[in-house]
Amino acid sequence: MSKLLFVAFPISEKWSDVYMKYQESHTGDDFSKWTTKENLHMTLVFLGAVEEDLIPEITDALSEIASIQRPFSLEFKGVEYGPEGKSPSMIWARWKDDINYGVLAGRAIEELSYILGKLETLKPIPHVTLARFNKEAKPKVLPELRSVGHERESMEITQMCLMESKMTQTGSTYNTLTTFRFCDA
Repeated sequence: MSKLLFVAFPISEKWSDVYMKYQESHTGDDFSKWTTKENLHMTLVFLGAVEEDLIPEITDALSEIASIQRPFSLEFKGVEYGPEGKSPSMIWARWKDDINYGVLAGRAIEELSYILGKLETLKPIPHVTLARFNKEAKPKVLPELRSVGHERESMEITQMCLMESKMTQTGSTYNTLTTFRFCDA
């Protein structure tokens, strides 16, 4: 049996609260399906459908990566449409590109490719999906995050998680399978 897996960073309580305030300020927007607080995360690497018997190997590889990874900070960039270079289908809270993020993503892709075969991944972009557009409607104006007053702050990344995505009648839910704290965190 397979599970739909990805590697992600959990979102701090502070930033989860910021995103929830942002959503509250745009509750009249009927063009979007907003991400629930418990589903907020920043994907590092999407793994796709993975056979359950490979999860222990994946866990070992991620544990080894985390044991040499130091915590780092990501600086908030702004709110934008995503994904980049395609017809927009989401609202993203975008974080500035960071060498630590890029190196960690590259290391995870390389190590996990030994287990799963070549991973067909897009360029990792540090972002949190705040909303997905309804198929029939898209916004004309992108709602601003500035209204909640945190546009110049950063987020400390101290751990990563192996997560599972499950489809339900109300949408996707995400469950953390294992958390990996970075060294010195």
